Amino acid sequence: MDMQEGEIYRIQKEAERLKEKARELMLPELFTRLYHTKICYYPRWISDEQRRKSVCSLITNATQSTEQTEHGEKIDKIKITLKDKEYTFTFRKYNFDTPDGEMHTNGELKLYYNDKKILTMTMGFYYQNFDTYDSSLINGWHFPSDVNSFVDGDWVSDFRELARKIRAEDEERNQQEERLNDVRQAKKLKEDFGIE
Repeated sequence: MDMQEGEIYRIQKEAERLKEKARELMLPELFTRLYHTKICYYPRWISDEQRRKSVCSLITNATQSTEQTEHGEKIDKIKITLKDKEYTFTFRKYNFDTPDGEMHTNGELKLYYNDKKILTMTMGFYYQNFDTYDSSLINGWHFPSDVNSFVDGDWVSDFRELARKIRAEDEERNQQEERLNDVRQAKKLKEDFGIE
């Protein structure tokens, strides 16, 4: 494929504009938080009667599978149905050593809609415990690093709505649990102090 210099420049500028738009929309932070605190757990929670209430009401289905790359890296694949639309996430965590011998862990999150990639982002992993180099035994958290692909569309508002709904439902659930705890504590106090 032979491209003119002007066409190459135009494509590079448009890609940079879209990357900046994704950052302005705070998609790296949104998807890092959504994926690692909720979505990656939904396949297990949705089939567990006790945990089902922790799945946002906008999610009607969630499944998980695992694939292996030719290099032995594990790729988690999660499909969710959000507002009657099926989205697929893939997440690959990988380790690498820097020239000074320090090990780092990064991840790559991809999002697909109708089998079309609409978002790719990388993220780092911050370790809380450096006692072991087996990343499956180390506690820590992910933080967004970069946007590698972004196709703008209505899906952005779907996930922003999902984040708002999760926040509202979590808050409501926490208030209900606090109320139940208050009632339990009041009953115990009533019993312990012989209050009629």
